[in-house]
Amino acid sequence: MRHLGLNPPDVVIIMDADCRLGTNALRHLSDSTMASGRPVQSLYFMLAAEYARPGKGCTFSPGGSKNWVRPLGLKLLGLPTQLFGTGMAFPFSVLSDRDLGNSRLAEDCALGIALASAGYPPLFVSEARVYSHFPVSQAGSERQRQRWEKGHLDNIVDLVPGALAKSLRNRNLGLAALAIDMAVPPLSLLVLVTALCEILGGIAFVLGAPPAALAISVVEHSASCAWNSACVDSGRS
Repeated sequence: MRHLGLNPPDVVIIMDADCRLGTNALRHLSDSTMASGRPVQSLYFMLAAEYARPGKGCTFSPGGSKNWVRPLGLKLLGLPTQLFGTGMAFPFSVLSDRDLGNSRLAEDCALGIALASAGYPPLFVSEARVYSHFPVSQAGSERQRQRWEKGHLDNIVDLVPGALAKSLRNRNLGLAALAIDMAVPPLSLLVLVTALCEILGGIAFVLGAPPAALAISVVEHSASCAWNSACVDSGRS
């Protein structure tokens, strides 16, 4: 960024070196950033390697919620999206004074929160598509998963409370939406939490509580398990 500052461009696009660009992805990113004056996030597909064992590619597969369904839903509601670390475009003036060298494992999401807090909520542009692959080895895949989950949980603890408080003070709906979206735990933890809620709902029902508590927890847990299964199936395909 310091080097680019010697002759500032209008738009800066950030990509991981191992990603492949979809058709006209750069044009979609740059045009959307110029038109909106906001950061722009592409649709980021993370796919199973060609010879990977079945089940890989589920976390950020085309059927996964984090990088496609949730951002698309937020966009349809007129709300911003998280940043995913690659396939991102920024007006140079917006990015030039940001802290890009922090030590967070999930620094992309932290940057998205910071930009939304400053009045530049990231925009999701699904026409721009970027692709990369999961590690082939089990050990590499496990390290990557642990890194993502730890970074996600650290951001929930460190960033979500402050972002929610600031969104209420400033009546910033976009920042509130990003904070709530960030507060959704990783899928494996989410399934465990909903299972615990189902158990507690069953105990409460046996002790005389209304059946609504049990019904809600059963539906929520079933939906989480179904979504997890759908992600695994898409990873196999």
